[in-house]
Amino acid sequence: MNKFNKRVNKFSLLLKFTLIIIPLFFISTNLIRIRKENIIEREVMDRFIEFNLSLEKIENYIETEDWPNTCKEAVKASYLIKENYLVFKKKEPYYDWKEIQNLLEVIPRKFCKS
Repeated sequence: MNKFNKRVNKFSLLLKFTLIIIPLFFISTNLIRIRKENIIEREVMDRFIEFNLSLEKIENYIETEDWPNTCKEAVKASYLIKENYLVFKKKEPYYDWKEIQNLLEVIPRKFCKS
């Protein structure tokens, strides 16, 4: 009977341990997933902010007729759309991102020397 009680106690201890570890595992994996999603969202926002700042610079450069910098920023902004098209489209679904990119690509061809 003593061996039986020891086995039952070990089994009970193992069961308790498992019932504690499994939920902790799922909680920790969920927290990691949430943290990863937050990091990705922050990176998307950083790129989106960078794009908007680039558009503001283009506007200022056009107003001052600073064509070399206008062209550099237009290329940069176009590249940002190209590299982040899907996330930009998700963030601002009503913008015609392809049309904006096409317009940005016209600026260097029209105003800048190759």
